[in-house]
Amino acid sequence: MENFMMKKAFTIIEVILVLGISGLMLATMLVGWNASIEKQRYNDSVNTFKSDIQGVFSDVENQTNDKGSTKIKCDTSGANISILKDNSGNLTGSSNCVILGKYISLYNGNVIPGNENATLGQERFRVFDVIGKDIDISKDCRAIDENGKFHGDLRECRNSIEALRATKFVLDGGKNSVKGPKDIELQWRGTYKNVTDNRITSASGIRAFSYKSAVTSITSGDSKWHGLDTITGVLILRSPIDNSIISFGTSAMIEHGSLDNDGLIAAFRDINVNSDFVIKNGKTVNVCVRPSNDGVQWYAGGFNFFGDRNKVVKIGPSASAVEIAPLDGPKGSSCGGDRKGDARFGDVIIDGKNL
Repeated sequence: MENFMMKKAFTIIEVILVLGISGLMLATMLVGWNASIEKQRYNDSVNTFKSDIQGVFSDVENQTNDKGSTKIKCDTSGANISILKDNSGNLTGSSNCVILGKYISLYNGNVIPGNENATLGQERFRVFDVIGKDIDISKDCRAIDENGKFHGDLRECRNSIEALRATKFVLDGGKNSVKGPKDIELQWRGTYKNVTDNRITSASGIRAFSYKSAVTSITSGDSKWHGLDTITGVLILRSPIDNSIISFGTSAMIEHGSLDNDGLIAAFRDINVNSDFVIKNGKTVNVCVRPSNDGVQWYAGGFNFFGDRNKVVKIGPSASAVEIAPLDGPKGSSCGGDRKGDARFGDVIIDGKNL
């Protein structure tokens, strides 16, 4: 009689174990794959934000005029110039008003009640043209006292601050809207947080960024402009005196009707066009870019694979001076993950120091 040998088969338990392990390995691979994609998207968001800011500087440095064939009427008789889109007017650049530069607004006007230094999640920024009077630098300036006020008779312009103030410039928005601002959204649902420290650092009122320059709340008519302890925008202007580019960090709100109020328009210009607000090498406007915070993925909410440290873009005085700061080393800079809109400085490191 022929002997038959039994072939050993997998038991049900062994099959279940194999399937379970295979499924776990597949899930791990998928999580790693998704994490890698999100990490790349975050880096793309940071790099694109940097490139967009550099592009604004380049537009000013190359004297780009995107108004094209738009015709405007420009009235220079008031405390601020007044511009109006009008087919019977002149092309921008051939009128008595000129494009002086750009303003990057890094503030959407949303705040945490009771803490107006805490900006809520910001997903976009806006870029305005800055338009002012084409001044005669030999006679259109006045002296500026230590409080930032004009005094004395008209005379020649002695520096770029005097000359820029004399242009009585306005932003292309609100009551002076011609084309309005350009709205730029961060890629991949990224958000940003303003992390330039401008808090008072001494009993005499000296501030971390603007030094002796006052940052106060201003009321004009029914509108109010709240002073902030951080820098919320960048003015990039061409000097009427020597055509050089000067950049200013600004601490101001242009939301909630401010650009329709002549008093606040003048305050924005006269407070921020100040030598203490000038951006230079070693004195930058710092913006921390955060990853997606839509609350859906497990890796959302500010987690970005760098130990809960988000990258900081430093905005210097020119296109070439806009850079992504390293996370480590003596220049290491970062901010923490989402804190429900908290724009205070407890989770911020700039140049290796906790703010």
